[in-house]
Amino acid sequence: MSDLDGQLARLCNLSPAQTRSKWHKLFRCEVPKHSPHLLKRQIAWKLQPRVEGDLSPSTLRSLDRLTQANDEGRNKVKEATADVPVGTKLIREWNGRTIEVLATDQGFEHAGRHYRSLSQIARHVTGAHWSGPRFFGLVKRSEYQKAANQ
Repeated sequence: MSDLDGQLARLCNLSPAQTRSKWHKLFRCEVPKHSPHLLKRQIAWKLQPRVEGDLSPSTLRSLDRLTQANDEGRNKVKEATADVPVGTKLIREWNGRTIEVLATDQGFEHAGRHYRSLSQIARHVTGAHWSGPRFFGLVKRSEYQKAANQ
């Protein structure tokens, strides 16, 4: 049995108070209000590189590049769904109903209620998760998918 296996076996037998104490010693900050099971998983995650060694510098650089590329892809989706100018009125037909939305400086207004995003309105209207800009025709499906995949 490796040293890590022994530490993980002992970790399973800790009481909730002992788990919180061990978490605090390892992470050196206030213990979050998570279940002892989740705290033990976080402790195990923290112990592994200490015992087995961390990833190589080249692997860490590759992961950084992938993370950056992923974040840039998310930003492209946001760029493709440019902000709607204040005062713009969006109109959409849905199941025989006319949906009217007014862009305000605080977000969007629909049926006398305030919403932070078009997606919240689309979810309210349809009962399903939608991209709000796509639902209101601000972004075509092909553009949305292309930006998300870059």
